[in-house]
Formats: sequence, C-alpha cells, structure tokens
Amino acid sequence: SSKYFEFTQKGQSTRGIFLGMTWIQCKDPNTGELKPLESVSWLSQDGTMFINSGAALVSCFRQFQPPKGCPVEITFEDKKGNCKIYNVKVLVQ
Repeated sequence: SSKYFEFTQKGQSTRGIFLGMTWIQCKDPNTGELKPLESVSWLSQDGTMFINSGAALVSCFRQFQPPKGCPVEITFEDKKGNCKIYNVKVLVQ
C-alpha cells in the first residue's frame, strides 16, 4: 500500500521513480461523501510507494508528463496563499 507524502517545509525534496497518475478516494469534509481525487505516485529510494494529491503538484505532472518509470526529484519551493509551488526534475540515470 502507499503512504501519503505531505510537503511541509520550503526546500523539502524527495527523489524516486515516477509510477504515474492514480486516483484515490477522499472524503468530502462537508458532506462525508467519497470522491475520486487524482494523485501523483512514486517509489522512493527505500522502496516506499508514496502519493500526493495536491492540486499544484498534480497539475505540474499533468503539464510536464514525465514517462512512467523515470527517476524524478520533487522540490517544494514556496507557498503563495493556499497554493504550493513545486519544481519537478527528471534525473539522468
């Protein structure tokens, strides 16, 4: 099973193998209804599978479209209001 990776500090980064986009079920805080939420999925260097469904990160991967199986580095660069800003790099093997 996968763990949710929450970026909490500016400059925080993680490296891993991009596994692709996936969907998770998330409970709506107002209605309690389960809703599908698109997420980024990657395998960390220690073999842990992580997901993150933050809108800004999902949008970044949608625009960037790295191929599945490629090594990536995700860095949390800043936060403006409620929006987190990320830098996603493909790492050369």
